Amino acid sequence: MNLVDENGQSITLPGLTAGQRPDPRFFNFPDPTAGVLLERSGNFYRLTQTR
Repeated sequence: MNLVDENGQSITLPGLTAGQRPDPRFFNFPDPTAGVLLERSGNFYRLTQTR
């Protein structure tokens, strides 16, 4: 699995938290798409498949 930002650029979980340990928590949104909460920053991200 690769992570990309909203611009399609490759990124890592630590990259989303300025190099700190992200402590990700994966879950499903009510709609039921996948999501991740980065406990370090408190930010939520929706996970989508890209090709």
